Amino acid sequence: MSLAALLASSDDDALAALTSKGVLIRAKKDVDAGKVTLSAQEKDSATFNVAGEVLTLNAKSLDTARCTCPATGICRHIVAAVIFLRDQAEVTTDAGPVPLDFTLQEIEKFAGKDWPAACGLAEEAQVPDTKGTVIASFAESAAKVTFPNGGGLRDAIYKGPVAAHKRRSIAAAALAVARANGAALPEIVAQTSAPYADAGTLDRITAALEMAAISLAAGTFAQAQAHLFNIAVDTRAEAIPRIAAELRGLSKNMDPEALRTASVTPTDLLGGIARSYALAEALRLAPDDPALVGVLARTFAPSGPKSLAFVGAEIWQTPAGARGLTMMFSDLEDGTIYRAVQARAAGTDLTFNPMHQWTTTLWSLAKPSAMAGRTITLPDAAIAGDNGLGLNQTAIFGAAIGLGDLLGVQTDWQELHQAVRHQLGEGLRQRAGDALIILKPDSLAGIGFDGYAQVAVWDWMDANGSCVTLKLPDDPGLRAKLAALVRRIKAGLVAFPPGGGLGRLLSVWMDDAGPLCLGLDQLPKPKGVGAMMDRFLERAIPRAESEIAPLDPLALYFERALEAVATNLSGRAGLPQSLVSDAQSLGLGQVLAADEAWRADKDVRAALRLAYVLSAGRDLARGER
Repeated sequence: MSLAALLASSDDDALAALTSKGVLIRAKKDVDAGKVTLSAQEKDSATFNVAGEVLTLNAKSLDTARCTCPATGICRHIVAAVIFLRDQAEVTTDAGPVPLDFTLQEIEKFAGKDWPAACGLAEEAQVPDTKGTVIASFAESAAKVTFPNGGGLRDAIYKGPVAAHKRRSIAAAALAVARANGAALPEIVAQTSAPYADAGTLDRITAALEMAAISLAAGTFAQAQAHLFNIAVDTRAEAIPRIAAELRGLSKNMDPEALRTASVTPTDLLGGIARSYALAEALRLAPDDPALVGVLARTFAPSGPKSLAFVGAEIWQTPAGARGLTMMFSDLEDGTIYRAVQARAAGTDLTFNPMHQWTTTLWSLAKPSAMAGRTITLPDAAIAGDNGLGLNQTAIFGAAIGLGDLLGVQTDWQELHQAVRHQLGEGLRQRAGDALIILKPDSLAGIGFDGYAQVAVWDWMDANGSCVTLKLPDDPGLRAKLAALVRRIKAGLVAFPPGGGLGRLLSVWMDDAGPLCLGLDQLPKPKGVGAMMDRFLERAIPRAESEIAPLDPLALYFERALEAVATNLSGRAGLPQSLVSDAQSLGLGQVLAADEAWRADKDVRAALRLAYVLSAGRDLARGER
């Protein structure tokens, strides 16, 4: 690199990344005050006097510059010399912003063994532009990677809480740049080594969780919040991806403002701490169990040919700002529902529009909006462990199919809860995300509105008269159209959340051909005699009235018991006698055993074990409703 090229890459953003904004400001003041003089200059070096200090720049890099001041690293005198020479040569004006791009091959070579971690981290990287000096930021870890104007991977500047994450973060930022330039990121990534939970890391994690529980009881969060985050981003903890993610979430939720605004409750927070504690204890027994350890990067494995049917889609956005389109497909051989997701992390690719993806060709085959009613064959399906489908594969259309060709369609609501459990798993092995189930009702009630939850609801009945209440999208126009089509609706795809609660209706079948996605497809308008019948039935079918749901005694008990644990963590061990008596009446043997252990041990570890039992029981009770 020549001295001119070094100066061209050293704009203000790059200099601030190398040092700090404060150093940059002080250096500019030195230049403006006339404290910088050029003593000598050759092709690849220059000597300066800056505020009484003597320094030499060379073309290799700013890290090799030498100054007589006592500061270590790149000091303000070096920065001032760069600004002075850069402005004198006007290199930034002449060179202009250079477009930045990388090939996947050079990124993989640079990343080395960190390649799988970089692929997983790339989803989090935010890159606003790919010209000139490019700054990539990572929301969760607060890390930043700066690519100086015209520089490459080895010129990148990393600033973050964990120095050992430099290479993976630079590679992830480069992948985000490649994605912004139109490259399809890799989906099938070889994991070089399996994640493993070592005893020392688990000891530090459990100690941090115990401190967090005590801090919750005492109302002092700052130290525990910082400690949880520091452990979460520690290199060894990140070798256990699942618990590292839970620790980051707990750190974010241990915010007094979040508790003050009730966006998170103390019992929810205690339940989360207890769940992470139970996960750490389980990892001691099974330190290499993939279900407990988690995966460092989402990987897609070749899985042979698959014949699928399109069953629905949903546009979504998280509170943090991530957004996307999820498309659902049912396996025609066993009824498994797979997901293909087009999404962007919060703050990334501001031009990305999930609705546009609905009309964009998928798998070089067709738009998702045109896939209903046809067999879709993936010759060698790329499938992730969470039943995600890779986006970079090819597919072909097969024979026409209808609702009657799908497997796993539920017609008996007594079997519904077991179907949800089967998809999501239970306890510490419960998978993230919703359970997706196709329901075929025997009859439908009128659409109503729950004034307490402020959502439109719809009761679907099976042949035995059992009722399941579904939640509709927040769109009055859509609800009116559905209400006029009640007679024609045969089935629907429903997303049931893991913690219980109302299922979301995503798509409906109005005949045997294929589903219509709510909020994405245009619902047909009734015509002729059928329209008259639909309007009559819409008025005749009783609407579901809003009412206060009866309190579930089990869910209420678990909530009260969790509150008692949170209160007694810093006081007398054990549940109040009234709650012990209630547990005896309800036949809650595990709660009674965990309470006895807490009374005997009188420590926070036993309290967290009881809190986990209560939290798991509360989740099960909510799911039963």
